[in-house]
Amino acid sequence: MNLQKLKKYIFDAGNTDKLKFIFGLTLSIIMSFIFLSSGKPKKDLKKAFSQNINVMIPKDHVLFPFTAQNYAEIDALLGAYSLVKVYDTEKGALLAENIKVLRAPKSPNQLAFLIPSKVANRFMIHGMDFRLALQKFTNKEPRLITNLTKSGLSNKKVVTYGE
Repeated sequence: MNLQKLKKYIFDAGNTDKLKFIFGLTLSIIMSFIFLSSGKPKKDLKKAFSQNINVMIPKDHVLFPFTAQNYAEIDALLGAYSLVKVYDTEKGALLAENIKVLRAPKSPNQLAFLIPSKVANRFMIHGMDFRLALQKFTNKEPRLITNLTKSGLSNKKVVTYGE
């Protein structure tokens, strides 16, 4: 078939469906080629957002890095964001509950409490080493246990962050 016959066959008045099909096929091939050869893929916005930890810190809160004494046992249970009870390593006393824990996006074995900046000094008093117990997610306010005696089990006073 020569070019004249092909031209007459395609552009004949009765072959508009064939013309539409050929035009659509050509256009889809060109678009596929452009899409596949666009170079580097665009940066995934969701991934970029999750990598920027500063975006996740609410106003008047701090990330308090710590080490979990029972990290090996609790590592597989902790997600990127978890709710925990915090215990003192020396006395075994409950220090706080409903505390949010975040994993560092670039180094998942690093953990930090997300706490109001006004109570960070209470965590610093106990050092950087704590024991954790995973909690079910609740809408309850985080609570900090204060006024612990030497035994760590009596004279407990509960302070809610909002107070």
